[in-house]
Amino acid sequence: MYLYLSSFLLGSKSRELASLMRIPKVAVIANALDHTAPSIRSSYADGQILEFRQLGFDADELDLREYFDAPRRLPATLDTYGLVWVTGGNVFLLRRAMRLSGFDAHIVAEKKRDCLVYGGFSAGACVTGPTLRGFEIVDDLEATAEGYTDDIIWDGLGLVSYSIAPHYKSDHEDADRVDRLVQYFIDHEFRFITIRDGEAVVTTADA
Repeated sequence: MYLYLSSFLLGSKSRELASLMRIPKVAVIANALDHTAPSIRSSYADGQILEFRQLGFDADELDLREYFDAPRRLPATLDTYGLVWVTGGNVFLLRRAMRLSGFDAHIVAEKKRDCLVYGGFSAGACVTGPTLRGFEIVDDLEATAEGYTDDIIWDGLGLVSYSIAPHYKSDHEDADRVDRLVQYFIDHEFRFITIRDGEAVVTTADA
């Protein structure tokens, strides 16, 4: 599985996505923003959909909440897309959405294949690492929304073997907290990378 991991929005390598995708259709997943006002959530989702369409892709929103009660239906839906694009927001809420919908199990099962590309920015990139430890410095552990359970999932998807610190040394409201996050990674001897706003990393999932 190819991964396109950005600090903020599409980043600098967006035109490389076409060469990675087998199906030119994008599912925008904005569940990391389910705890925010509907206007904020929709502005991010709609903005990303528009940007992909301007790049020539067919794009629409895939709301994981629609699969909370029937996660077995999700794989058939995902098979119709070439790219899942996961927005920023709260990484802990996003991780719970992935678990409740069955998204996490499907993505992990598919990581050795190249049928689907995983992309995302900020929380959407952070969740691909092995653990979410340390991200409580940046995101609210208790963020929730209707339909969610209250459990905290500390395991990331494990698509890559290192943690990711977005917005590093960037003009972003979370930049100071990201500095503290990086120091946490150093203090606990975590493997990690930093990404500045405007940057993106293209890689493959770990075997």
